[in-house]
Amino acid sequence: MENLKIGRLKSVISMTFFSMQIFAQWNQPQWVVNKYEPFVYSFVYNSTNQSLAYRLLRPINFDSSKQYPVVITLHGASGFSTPGAKDYNINSLRAINGQFADDSIRLAHPTYIIALQADKGDMWSKKHLEGVKQIIASLSNVNIDKIYVLGQSAGGFGSNNFISYDPNYFAAAIVASAEGNKISVANRDKLVNFNLWTLHGNKDVTSLYSADVDLFDYMKLKNARMKFTTFINVGHSTEDFIVGVYGLSGGFTKYNTDSITGIVTVKNYTYKTEFAGTNSDPEPNTLNWLFSKSKSNPLSVKFVEPLNAYCVQNGIKVDWITVSEFNCDRFDVERSTNGQDFVKMATLKAQGFTTTSQFYSIYDGQPYNGVNYYRVKEMDKDGKYYFSKVISTIYQKFDFRLSPNPASNIIRIESGKPIEKIEILNPAGQILKLFMGFQRTLDIKSLSKGVYLLKIFSNDNQYSIKRFSKI
Repeated sequence: MENLKIGRLKSVISMTFFSMQIFAQWNQPQWVVNKYEPFVYSFVYNSTNQSLAYRLLRPINFDSSKQYPVVITLHGASGFSTPGAKDYNINSLRAINGQFADDSIRLAHPTYIIALQADKGDMWSKKHLEGVKQIIASLSNVNIDKIYVLGQSAGGFGSNNFISYDPNYFAAAIVASAEGNKISVANRDKLVNFNLWTLHGNKDVTSLYSADVDLFDYMKLKNARMKFTTFINVGHSTEDFIVGVYGLSGGFTKYNTDSITGIVTVKNYTYKTEFAGTNSDPEPNTLNWLFSKSKSNPLSVKFVEPLNAYCVQNGIKVDWITVSEFNCDRFDVERSTNGQDFVKMATLKAQGFTTTSQFYSIYDGQPYNGVNYYRVKEMDKDGKYYFSKVISTIYQKFDFRLSPNPASNIIRIESGKPIEKIEILNPAGQILKLFMGFQRTLDIKSLSKGVYLLKIFSNDNQYSIKRFSKI
């Protein structure tokens, strides 16, 4: 049957074969596949003639006055084949390539996409890296500081290989189901300051989830930049998750349409995201995270402690220290109730350029009752930005009840928090009586008839004021 199929395909002209092969193998929409041009690049590696098949998606609305990033995509194990003219490198196109071909993504992130095609039995070696470096060098208007690599399964493993071979060549990588612990310890240490985002389903039995957990645990010990998103109760197939938005935790829905029957299936997923170190970028959008990375630019700001948040009188104080700043414009302090959806609440001007420590602090006088999450968005003078680590603190609004009111001799107090001290003030704010500690009854017999203020301080420095009358 297979021989018959091959025979039929050989008898069809190349363009007809191109269309049939695309649909039969991968059910890729024709408008997606047509955007990727097929090429075979010839080069010499280790004194041996080599060839590397690939497909190329060029930046949309190409402008010769601009420079463009490059994204290298590596296919998984089912894509390995011996490429030739008959298959037009079609095995290199995966779900992620279809997503990158969408015009909305192309307009938001104009870039070159290089979909490499690896030979059968050759699992993403240094030869492939050398070949794609030469391909990139042959392209016009490339921003050499913004080279990225991503892939799933064997492609994720290959992406880990590429950045391990030459971490200084790449600005960032996103890998899915990659078995990260296969990176040697020596090569792991090269990646401590590398922008790596790993995705994995915790029910994967093909590429073990525990292997990526091992790498992440190692990176946590090194305070690395790596971040790790786990998809709960998901198996091996995570490639179409590479484009997505993943905060600290949450859920999302995927709609899949069968290309033959047209039947739409709906699946709901949940996830959690963890950070290996204090310089891990919390940006939840994978593409915004990826394209914000540049290998030539150092971190614009270095934090001693990314953030410190604690309760003060009727609010929360947020402060942080920088040990150096480069090209900084300002700090936007953002707050959230769920750790994912942040709103700007304050802005502080940065020093800009300094190698000495700087202290910054803001006061949140209207925190939410409950858990408050904070992060700092450092804005560069050229529009780039970086996020601090997200921190949280619990705020419980302090209140009390007093009775009776009006009162003649005694006031009774009820409070859900321990009380530090109690003040009775006249309408002008002068302290007339002071009680230390938590007292449930106050003797007011000595007060003249009139209106007074009762100001009570809790043991976490909050206070509340109520008016009462003495009769």
